[in-house]
Amino acid sequence: MTEGEAIGALTDIADTAATYVGIWITLTFAYLTVSYFVGKSLSRFQCMTVSGLYLLSGAMFAVTTLVHTRAWLLLRERQNSVYDDVAAATLPGWMEIATLFFILGMIISLYFMYNVRRTNKD
Repeated sequence: MTEGEAIGALTDIADTAATYVGIWITLTFAYLTVSYFVGKSLSRFQCMTVSGLYLLSGAMFAVTTLVHTRAWLLLRERQNSVYDDVAAATLPGWMEIATLFFILGMIISLYFMYNVRRTNKD
């Protein structure tokens, strides 16, 4: 693979990963919005259903993002390109940071729903 092809493949993988991050953020924002505006009005079953769907969908998009991130890192390690000279592309711990971001984001979002339901009961 030439350097140009490697850069193209890395860019494609990064674009795909960024798309899944965007979907995850949109999904999380939608869940937080529902939690804030109608969380206290939902029945227990409705709350569990919405939270379960959020958890499953969010996990699916998070894992897909992590898979693409790992693929990007592996390809960058195997192929020489200008990315080798970019400090941000060579920082250690990307996978751990990304995993922590998704896990904490989902836990905080679920707690937000819990908090809205508990503190705004009439």
